[in-house]
Amino acid sequence: MALLQEKESLCRQLGNPHGLAGSMANQALVLADQGKRHEARAKAEAALALAQQHGLALAERIARFSILYQ
Repeated sequence: MALLQEKESLCRQLGNPHGLAGSMANQALVLADQGKRHEARAKAEAALALAQQHGLALAERIARFSILYQ
């Protein structure tokens, strides 16, 4: 998780929306696996919004995350 958070920080600094959305989506999956459903959903929603805002194909994959619908 620490590496994903570091990647998130670096992508924010570099202005890399694809890397940022991917990192946030992966963090959401880790949080869900840890049973932190509320945090996972918030992270997935933020990743999805970012991906959609930038027209990233990644948005389609994030939209299928089951944690968004629980």
